[in-house]
Amino acid sequence: MESSAVLAGQVRQLEDRITLASSRARFATAVDQLSPRQRTIVIMFEVDGYSGAEIAAMLGISADTVRWHLHHARAAAHAHPRRHA
Repeated sequence: MESSAVLAGQVRQLEDRITLASSRARFATAVDQLSPRQRTIVIMFEVDGYSGAEIAAMLGISADTVRWHLHHARAAAHAHPRRHA
């Protein structure tokens, strides 16, 4: 009984790793479709964890412009979620 619980836990871990790898691949594909400016902003926000205000200060643009780029990048990802899948 105990070995089946261990095996079930290992299967769940493997499934989680596969899901994470798939999510990372979809994110990378979506980011590759963006303009260089949008790509930079999305990576700074989603990967590096900077706030919109921090990104704005670092890039010398307004926080509204950062939000605009994030909005349009997300819209593009939703419009073509599996462009290269």
